[in-house]
This record gives sequence, structure tokens and C-alpha cells, in this order.
Amino acid sequence: MLGIALANRIPVLCLVRDEQGKQELRNFGADNVLVQESKAFEENTTEITRRLETTAVFDGVGAELVNRIAPSLPPHATIYSYGRLGSESFFRIAGEVLMAKGLSLKSFSNFRSGTVKNPQELEAALQQLSGMIAMPHFRTKRGKVFEFEKIQDAISYIGEDGEKPILRAVRGR
Repeated sequence: MLGIALANRIPVLCLVRDEQGKQELRNFGADNVLVQESKAFEENTTEITRRLETTAVFDGVGAELVNRIAPSLPPHATIYSYGRLGSESFFRIAGEVLMAKGLSLKSFSNFRSGTVKNPQELEAALQQLSGMIAMPHFRTKRGKVFEFEKIQDAISYIGEDGEKPILRAVRGR
């Protein structure tokens, strides 16, 4: 997301697990990066999302972090959830927060988007992405490999030097 946002000059707030992740994204050009475990995380999230006039939040791995930041979001933001990678990732946003702030929850899927369904738009998007794919933002440092049954372990995995967990799905299931 960072590479696409930077290429299109879209302001973005990145949330990372640790200082190493923060430094890595700063090196890639991110201006607004917050560490989830910092003492002022919620306060800083509120300040930056208001300053950026945040309208969209993309949740690509599960709802736990969204539960935490929802009270910090500005009014009328929309939360797009890609999915749930584990049984413990549920939305538990208080109804008062949703209603008072006018937040919206929507599902997001690359395969259901209008761009993917329209051959001309898909071709144009792929052309645009092909110009960005060599950016360092799109490289993955391979970390430990996890079987699908160990998805919770993969989600909580923190690799050395920015390594990412690799989830192996077994064919035929």
C-alpha cells in the first residue's frame, strides 16, 4: 500500500509493530509511521488521522488493530476489511463509536472490484503497477514458513530484519 500511495501522492499513515518496521518504512519514504506498542499510540493516531483528513482505513490481516484505532478515527471514515487471518480477529467496535463517528465497515476484495471486473480498467491498472513493482516497497524478505494450521503463529511472527512469515497452503484440501 505504501508504494502505491507514494507513487500516487496519497497521504498515508502506516502502523507497524516495532521500531525496526518504523525505520524501514521511513527509509522507503513514509512520513507518518506509528509503532503500535508506543505509549502515545492512540493519541498520535487521533492527531495524524485528523491532520490527514482520513477517509479510508485498509485492514489487510484482521480486525484486532482496527478495534484499537476506531475510537481515534475522524468522523465518517470507512474501514475496508480484506479478511480475517485468524479465529481471534473479530471486529469489536463499540456501537457508540460507530454511530457517534458515523464510521462505515465494508469488505474489500481485489477480485470483486470494478477494476478487476472491467478488462480495460484491469489492463490500465496492471500497466500502472508494472511501473512500480521494482520499488523496494514490494519486496518481501522471506522469514519462517508456517503450515496453514499454524496461521495464528504466522500472524504473531516477528522476523529478524523485517522478515515476513510465509504461509504454506497444502493443495488438495
